[in-house]
Amino acid sequence: MSASRKSSSSRSKSNSNTSLVETLRKEYQTADELIKEVQSYRREAGIPAINEMRYMGHHLLLSLDASASATDEDELRKAISHCQRAAYEAAEAGVLAVLDEVRIFEEDYKREVVTDIVPDYIGILRRAEKSQIELKIARQAGPDRDGDYSRIMKAFRALKDDCLTLKLSRPELNKKMNNERRVSRRWIFGTIIAVTALVVSVLAYLSQ
Repeated sequence: MSASRKSSSSRSKSNSNTSLVETLRKEYQTADELIKEVQSYRREAGIPAINEMRYMGHHLLLSLDASASATDEDELRKAISHCQRAAYEAAEAGVLAVLDEVRIFEEDYKREVVTDIVPDYIGILRRAEKSQIELKIARQAGPDRDGDYSRIMKAFRALKDDCLTLKLSRPELNKKMNNERRVSRRWIFGTIIAVTALVVSVLAYLSQ
């Protein structure tokens, strides 16, 4: 190979590596921001994503030569893939965390008419169900899902706001439940008194 061809090939490889490094930088920044956002909601939710970022760092180190220049394209691509995977893991963990909150709320107030306090309760449940479907579709996509974290993250953000609404509604729902219990106890007590009075009256009549 002539010196000019070698020089041209070297420049082409250098440009390719520069492009990969720039892609890695963008993917890292995206993943890092998503992890922080999810961990601000529930800290342990970001653990799988953080592990992926560690793998990214491992492949980034392997891509460097003795002069600390990124020269191994395959390792750079692997590092980019782990960043994308980290972003997806963060988004998925966030959705699972908010779905868990919705499930707990449903269980706590399953005997109550929640729409009196939360008018959009049916909408919240519908969005939760849609998020579950989105996760199922993403999981079925296998490795291809990693680059499609934006839809999952959008679902997390919507449900995160919904969970705040549910959280803020708890005091009013609890007051409603307590009032209903008091009314129920008064009705039961009144019924017992009425039945007792009736029994006493009947016994008194029979004893005459």
